[in-house]
Amino acid sequence: ALALAAALVWLAMHLPQPAYRYGDELRARQAIQNFRSADRGISQQWELLLRRGPAQGLSFEELAGTIEARVTEPYARSFEELVAATPGSPVPSTGELGVLQAYAQQRVEASREVAEGFRTRDPHKIRQGLEQAKQARAASQGIAPTQPVSAAPLSK
Repeated sequence: ALALAAALVWLAMHLPQPAYRYGDELRARQAIQNFRSADRGISQQWELLLRRGPAQGLSFEELAGTIEARVTEPYARSFEELVAATPGSPVPSTGELGVLQAYAQQRVEASREVAEGFRTRDPHKIRQGLEQAKQARAASQGIAPTQPVSAAPLSK
């Protein structure tokens, strides 16, 4: 019995430190899952606004404000949540967190560009923002963009 206790003490003292804390990994995975869910909703909002906004009689200023409220701000909050979920030590999901943080930040910038394009009635700026958004999505999925992005018509 004494030999068993001594062996257990020796084993406990010589076990290597864990590579990461499992709780940190679980928090990172939860943040990733929350972001992916939010991203689907935000992306749908953005597409809907671009398709239906002008048809619903929204002015360019109203459309820009709506894009900022329903796209830019939610992506900015999501980015902050992803940053807050970054653990102090590397976990298996660290790489994915980094990719999603970059993606969220790029989508914030792209939606700001689109909103500014509507405010200034600049179709080039709108297309540029939409292309930036598309490239961000492609980069987050590890694929290169293949189709051009079209902007909403500027008829108002």
